[in-house]
Amino acid sequence: MSTSTGDDGLHERLSQRIDQSTLSEAAKLLVLSAFWGDEEFRAALDGAVHGDVAAVGTVEPADVPKTYLTAVTVTGFRGIGPQTTLALRPGPGLTLVVGRNGSGKSSFAEAAEIALTGTNARWRDRSSVWREGWRNLHRGGAQPSVEVELQVDGEPGATRVAREWDGEDVDVSRVWAQRHGARREYGELGWADALTAYRPFLSYSELGSVLGRPSDLYDALFRILGLQKVSDAQERLHRAFTDLENRRKECAAEGKELLAALRAADDDRALRAAEALGGQAPDLNVVADVLRGEQAPTGNSAVLRAWTDLIAPDPAAALRAAEELEAAAGAVQELSGGDSDQARRLVALLEQAVDHADHAASADCPVCSAPGRIDATWRAATEKQLARLRQEAEAADRAHAALRGARAALHPLAVSLPAVLREVAPPDIDGAALHARWTAWTAAIRTDDPATAIAALRDDTTALAELISAASAAAGAELRRRQDAWQPLAERLSAHLPRARDVSAQSQVRADVKSARDWLKGQADDLRDEGLRPIADQAADVWRQLRQESNVDLGPVRLEGTKTRRRVELDVTVDGDAGAALGVMSQGELHALGLALFLPRAMLDQSPFRFVVIDDPVQAMDPSKVDGLARVLAGAARTHQVVVFTHDDRLPDAVRRLQLPATIWEVVRRERSVVELMQSDHPVTRYLDDARAVARTESLNDAAKKRVVAGFCRSALEAACHDVVRRRRLGRGDRHSDVEGALVRATTLTAVTALALFDDAGRGGEVLARYNRRLGSWAGDVHQACNKGVHGGPAFDAVDLVEKTQKVADFLRAIDPNAATP
Repeated sequence: MSTSTGDDGLHERLSQRIDQSTLSEAAKLLVLSAFWGDEEFRAALDGAVHGDVAAVGTVEPADVPKTYLTAVTVTGFRGIGPQTTLALRPGPGLTLVVGRNGSGKSSFAEAAEIALTGTNARWRDRSSVWREGWRNLHRGGAQPSVEVELQVDGEPGATRVAREWDGEDVDVSRVWAQRHGARREYGELGWADALTAYRPFLSYSELGSVLGRPSDLYDALFRILGLQKVSDAQERLHRAFTDLENRRKECAAEGKELLAALRAADDDRALRAAEALGGQAPDLNVVADVLRGEQAPTGNSAVLRAWTDLIAPDPAAALRAAEELEAAAGAVQELSGGDSDQARRLVALLEQAVDHADHAASADCPVCSAPGRIDATWRAATEKQLARLRQEAEAADRAHAALRGARAALHPLAVSLPAVLREVAPPDIDGAALHARWTAWTAAIRTDDPATAIAALRDDTTALAELISAASAAAGAELRRRQDAWQPLAERLSAHLPRARDVSAQSQVRADVKSARDWLKGQADDLRDEGLRPIADQAADVWRQLRQESNVDLGPVRLEGTKTRRRVELDVTVDGDAGAALGVMSQGELHALGLALFLPRAMLDQSPFRFVVIDDPVQAMDPSKVDGLARVLAGAARTHQVVVFTHDDRLPDAVRRLQLPATIWEVVRRERSVVELMQSDHPVTRYLDDARAVARTESLNDAAKKRVVAGFCRSALEAACHDVVRRRRLGRGDRHSDVEGALVRATTLTAVTALALFDDAGRGGEVLARYNRRLGSWAGDVHQACNKGVHGGPAFDAVDLVEKTQKVADFLRAIDPNAATP
């Protein structure tokens, strides 16, 4: 999850609009995550696909540490040979670095920029030939390097960033940083995004970038104003929707081709899959079931499967059955001359006669009454006949039993005909003929006539079995053919299924991304205008100060269009009449416009940088605008450290003439690229110079002269004390606002002097004693004269007071800020 310390209110404005929108919660999250960055957006998009809620960035109020420049040190870089340091007072204030062209002044500006950013706007679009001249030839054996020293509010000691070069390519360098006394990777300072968003550097080449094509002007302002977040969010949403939509279209096209192939296949699996895929809402679960083969075969496949399951009668078994039936029938036939039933009846009758004889007293025949017929002879003959008749009956029973067994053995062969014979037959099989032949064969072996059954078993079984086997083989071959045809379809279907599932699962995500994209597109212009408005208002105010005698008036600044149609709309009027900005504004006016747009952005409270570095803003400005520029810079210097490099003497002249507070450094380049820096017009020096001038003015009466001189001398001492307090307290890590607050509360010369001497404004009663002890009693007299002379006070010599004030000021400025206070 990303955390931002501020984004010019854009996140808050976006969040408010989202809360008031009719977007789904998922779409709202997508807009916010797209605003925060690639990582957050990917997390939100993945979460939407998998049903998770991703964390997105939040804006957490933070006290952004204020960072000021304290020094820029350059060695062997551009116009500077031996090492030279430009010392700067950390804190709000205006610093002018003045020198003629070629003096090396701009080398300090370029050095500060390249040290912190690794590049330089002045070189960015230059040819390699121009860029190769960055090494100074007079550096001796020193390694080319640039270093900036910075003071971070609330941190003791200095922060340093240095960049060094070993080779000839200016873009290939080593960079290191030092913070809290420890050397570390530069990236650990966390300034990369802020340097891009708030960019505290403005070169002359960037001032000129407002010229040229409308898109160049748009890009320059867009970069300076840091309005990339909305465009980046739009692009992320557009790319995401395009990607999701392309996947859907690719899947749909693939599915359409696959559906046609499935419908053309004569396979029930293909037809079931086609039916599942072809509806308004494809049933992918059915497709998965088809691929797994979990459903029993249906349709033609089921019929073919049944054909393959046909079991033909076994010719060998049929032949054995025929032999058994023939033997049994023959046995019965051999007995066909006797009557087994008659034999059984005779046996019964004779057995009764024997039984009668055994119980009767008379030997007369019970049937014909013939006397004496049932005698021993009769009995022997009858017993013999009974044995013969019994054998004949038993043989007949065995023969008939064998015949019945032979017939029963035919039952497994004469099964009911499979129902599949009535279905569509496999290719090249006459199903009706097979059905008729199998039916006839079955009927023949089921007949009561053994000869007919035996003939069918012996003569027709083999042919029938061959027909059945051929039909089964044909069905198997057709199933294999269909499987061979189905396999590539199944493989295509298997590959398509997960893609189709993904597309199906992403349908709501796709809809949410589309609605998020369309919504943000509709809001982008308003968000852009809202973000630009406070900056544009400040820019218009700066322009009003810079325009001076110009007849060009600047209204709202708007960024219009996107991509190839992007442009800047400037509401410009000339003498009250509407005009085209680029057509009526001079180069100096366009440079002033660039500055007017740069300062509000670079000075936003969200930026950690409380300094701005501006190189040559005066070029092409007419004299009337230079005064306005001086006032604008002085106004910016009330809250920020403003460092301006210029070769034009008009700017320092305007600062002096308008009596604007500023530190001015003069840069002189000697032989062999030795660059010297001389500070002029330090506040102490300026006040004392003014005091000397008044003291030597003979036309001014003594009373007025003393009051004015005393006032200037008092201001000089106060400036010296302020310098001591700032160096001490900022150096130990006090916040700049706290330091300035302490100075504001020290409302008397005595209080501010106590703050300088003892770091305690409440020890004013010890000031004179300290002066007297360290410098002599005259120092206390100077303090008293400066403190009370503006109201009359004791008599003093004006010239003498100025010189002694100089000594006291020198004493104060020489105080070691790191030394312990007494």
